[in-house]
Amino acid sequence: MTTHARKRIGVFGAGAVGGHIGTRLSAAGLPVVLLDLAERVAAGPPEHAVDARGGIHRRGEDLVLTSDVAALSDVELCLVSVKAAHTEGAAQTLAEVLAPCVPVVSLQNGLRNPGRLRTHLSHVIAAVVGFNVVTGPRGATTETVPGKVYLGEGQTPASNRALEAMASALRRTGLPTEIRSDIEAVATGKLLLNLNNGIGGATGLGIVAMLADSDARACFSQCLLEGRRLMAAAGRPIARVGPLGARAVAASMRLPTWLVKATAPVGPTAITSTLADLRAGRATEIDDLNGEIVDVAQTLGKSAPYNAVVVEAVRAHERSIAAGAQPQWVRPAQLRARMASRRASAGKLATR
Repeated sequence: MTTHARKRIGVFGAGAVGGHIGTRLSAAGLPVVLLDLAERVAAGPPEHAVDARGGIHRRGEDLVLTSDVAALSDVELCLVSVKAAHTEGAAQTLAEVLAPCVPVVSLQNGLRNPGRLRTHLSHVIAAVVGFNVVTGPRGATTETVPGKVYLGEGQTPASNRALEAMASALRRTGLPTEIRSDIEAVATGKLLLNLNNGIGGATGLGIVAMLADSDARACFSQCLLEGRRLMAAAGRPIARVGPLGARAVAASMRLPTWLVKATAPVGPTAITSTLADLRAGRATEIDDLNGEIVDVAQTLGKSAPYNAVVVEAVRAHERSIAAGAQPQWVRPAQLRARMASRRASAGKLATR
């Protein structure tokens, strides 16, 4: 992948993650095409991306923001970062404009989006974004929780060269990037950490506020341990994402508040994507996050009471928004009490 050959990377969905990675790739000197809705395009391309240390990465001259899908017709690698509900439509659109040999990389939450893309595309690669990012004025993005980008392996030598070029470009901007043969296990590990999404969506709290609340932390710990247990029971490998494994993260949520706040590398504006969707009046991806744990439990003939309570709370907020009302956020102590009650009820049913 060389700039002089005018080979480009496409990004389908220029929201927080897509915009951030696209801008970082552009800052590293690669031509990038960001595809998004006309209303976002009208604001103009993002000027820069801010990394977790505060470093500013200004876009290059070859970054294009457009709503014309035909602009992706000559890319040699296409990243997909749309919400889960739009994955099917994105796959259908890309199948019409991309050459069959072009690898498509899913930079999305959850475990199911690569499979959704494969219903229409032949060369799909799973990937995992291990950091949190928020969008500011004029599409500028900021990492609020540090992490890596994990890319699955390609299916051909050409696709692996394209992936390595992308990884090298991201590394040059200081964004740690790995190509992994166990990407499905990495995705499962990230899903478990992403269960905090539902806690933020249910309570309306940003990540810093969640970490400062012992009840919110306990809810996350319970969801995480429940998810880990069920994934293990389903025989799904779990890779560590970040410095701590899922069990250690769950244990750390039980530490004193002052210690959690002092050691957590979280920026003040960090919020979960579920809460960001609710604030924007959009449907969330809760079914692909905490809802995935509930689905795995049902497949096993078991229950997931902690994650089920979170899913129900977020869906109630979605219904309120659809009806034109504001969500009635659940206090963390109330959410914890609901979890305890549901767990007790599940235990009684299991002993009958």
